[in-house]
Amino acid sequence: MRQRMKRWAALLSAGLFGLAACCLPAEAAGEGSAWGTVDGQQAVVYLLDAGGTDGITCQLGNLPLDVGTAEPVSALEAPFDTVILLDNSLSIPSGQRPLALSIVEGLIGNRLPGETFTIVTVGEGVDYLCEAESDYLTLMDVVSGIEYRDQVTHLTDGLYEVLSSLAGSQEAVMRRVVLIADGVDNEELGYTEKELDTLLQETGYPLYAVGCGGGNDELENLFALSRLTPGAAFNLNETQDTTAVVAGICAWNGAVRVSVPLPDTACDGAEKMMRLEAGDSFYTVSLDMPFVAVAPSEPEEPEEPEEPEEQAEPAVQPELPPVEEAAKPEGRGLPGFPVWLAAGAGGLAAAAAVTALVLLRRRRKKEAFSPVPGGAGGVPQQLEETRLLREEGETQAVWEEEQPDGASIVLTDLSDPAQKYGAPVRGRLAIGRDPSVCRIVVDYDPTVARHQCDVFMENGQLTLQNRSHSNITRVDGQKVEDKCLLRNGCVIKMGRVQMRLEIV
Repeated sequence: MRQRMKRWAALLSAGLFGLAACCLPAEAAGEGSAWGTVDGQQAVVYLLDAGGTDGITCQLGNLPLDVGTAEPVSALEAPFDTVILLDNSLSIPSGQRPLALSIVEGLIGNRLPGETFTIVTVGEGVDYLCEAESDYLTLMDVVSGIEYRDQVTHLTDGLYEVLSSLAGSQEAVMRRVVLIADGVDNEELGYTEKELDTLLQETGYPLYAVGCGGGNDELENLFALSRLTPGAAFNLNETQDTTAVVAGICAWNGAVRVSVPLPDTACDGAEKMMRLEAGDSFYTVSLDMPFVAVAPSEPEEPEEPEEPEEQAEPAVQPELPPVEEAAKPEGRGLPGFPVWLAAGAGGLAAAAAVTALVLLRRRRKKEAFSPVPGGAGGVPQQLEETRLLREEGETQAVWEEEQPDGASIVLTDLSDPAQKYGAPVRGRLAIGRDPSVCRIVVDYDPTVARHQCDVFMENGQLTLQNRSHSNITRVDGQKVEDKCLLRNGCVIKMGRVQMRLEIV
């Protein structure tokens, strides 16, 4: 009996599911692959499988935006920079080396007009064979000259170094990264696995992982890298169809490039989500907004008061006899109080109030000061000038000693205003995670570099210099390749941390 009831229940469920399926649209919208960045004051987004350039809509948070231009990638003067990283160690099985080179040759043969190639071999370091090259014969000569060597491959460090270099130039051009290797063993020699994962997500470049030989764990680590991006993975241990691999990587050749002007009100230096819809697909990208100061609206001019109506002149009153003034007490104190006595009492009260205030401030200051992690008593000398004062649940940066002439800065985390740091600018003010180097230590987020940047005075102007090659500092959304001038209120981004600068 129970079995029969279960069968009837299964049939009823199947019937209801089929009825519901008939009532649903034939095709439901799915999430597509996209890559985006900000160029000046416009968003640039590449959409895979958009189905054309018509009918694309855009929304930034809850704000609908008009699409500026939408054009096929194949029509662009500079559609892509395809970056190929090849592990050329002898650990790649000899039978799969021709397959790996065949994939590289196939990508070159299917290149779009204007597409450039950067080819790198990875061993203990990285060796750039060509950069941003588009000539077919030159590229084929490069591939034919690749040799496999007896070497140790530091894949994590090599990929991190190449991605860092790419992220620092030509942001508005998408890169697709092809990584051909026998796996990743995640031995943390230089950069950590977490640092590489963070950089992959920040750049967002589609990464295509092609596995050759290797063990299952190492290959799984390799394929996991592609899952952090809008890319894909291919295993040459399971297929030798290099044509299918090339076709999968070249799917972006049919993408659409969309540009969206950003209004001033959206350009606040924060990270925002953009959603685009094209055909039956929707796309989401996370973008770092530039910073544009919005001018305050002008106050409305007050209306001119109406002129009062003319009133009749009052009737002339008869003059009254003068009244004699009563005798006034001396001075301007209380009636009957001598002025010297009132002044003395006021002075005593003011002195008592000032004394009480000073004692209270000293007592609170003595109780409230505590050094930053690694502070006084074993801290580097340069850290002793910065203290964190915790008062009424708010963290403030203060200095115990008298400030020298010149600028001082205060940095406030936009997402957590309780994180606030400050210091006077003496020589070079180093900022980063490493307390042995930096005077402002931002160590609560691992994406901040050990030595992120320096702030100093140059030609009478406050200047920032980037010190991290792998995690370039941004000011108001723009990457700082070397130096840039700072202004009061600008936003400095270090890894995921965004801080507003106040110049004191």
